Amino acid sequence: MCQQSFADSISDALPGLHRFFYYHLRRNGVAGDIEQEVEDLIQVTTLKAFLNSKKKSLANYSNRSLLSIKAKNELANFYLRTKRQTQMVAIDPYLEVASPDPDPFERLVSREVIAKLQDCLEGNQLELFLELLDHKGYRQVAAQHKLTEAALKMRICRLRKQLIKAYFDSNQ
Repeated sequence: MCQQSFADSISDALPGLHRFFYYHLRRNGVAGDIEQEVEDLIQVTTLKAFLNSKKKSLANYSNRSLLSIKAKNELANFYLRTKRQTQMVAIDPYLEVASPDPDPFERLVSREVIAKLQDCLEGNQLELFLELLDHKGYRQVAAQHKLTEAALKMRICRLRKQLIKAYFDSNQ
């Protein structure tokens, strides 16, 4: 299909695309300038439909059906983009702010966990595990202990299995 016929298809379909996007954006309560969003969606839709009209695998589709398919896809992409954007929330000035000091109960629990770990693991194994808990990377811990990353990962995998087994044995 030639470019002129595609341009004619766009001019014929433009009012329908405008109604389609405007209806759906208004119906779903999109905030902001709906007309600008509609124009942007139409522009992206027509561009993608034109690029797809040049593909041999889509040669069987008419220009109008390509525009329709791309319009639905772009509307779905728009909703996904807007859904992922964070909402601005006004912060209550009287809201209590959490203390930056560590919770003493959490420290007590973590000491108990470390004590249980010491019972289950040998010294070197515990050291490896604690270093990874301190958010050090595998590469850094492996270099520090003169191991390859694969060997460290294997040791950690075995440690996890051992800890899971010890945990379930102690809770039964």
